[in-house]
Amino acid sequence: PEEALPVLEASLAMNLRYWSHAEEVIMNTKGNLANCLNQLGRHDEAIVLYREVYAKLAMHGITETSLFVISNVIISSVNQGHYAEARSMLREQLPNANQLVGPAHTITHSLRRQEVIIAVQD
Repeated sequence: PEEALPVLEASLAMNLRYWSHAEEVIMNTKGNLANCLNQLGRHDEAIVLYREVYAKLAMHGITETSLFVISNVIISSVNQGHYAEARSMLREQLPNANQLVGPAHTITHSLRRQEVIIAVQD
């Protein structure tokens, strides 16, 4: 992840400069950068990017991609001890996950796992 960080940052800068009209490309790059920051333990920076990506995706309705981003936001929130925020998002998004991808999908399992972690730690 440390080696990938400058590459992802450069990729984002390039995409913002030359692909500013391609919102999906920019959101994918920001999501990848957030994932990298999260893996490096830089959760504060990661959650800012996750929230930005989620806000853009949510404008277009809930999809499997936005559920994945939501899962990352929730995981980052839990990692930072922001249980109320995570719990609120879980209440809103678990029904969406069950309906959109089903209860056996990995995203739904990830959301349920975070629900258990919050119940135990909060």
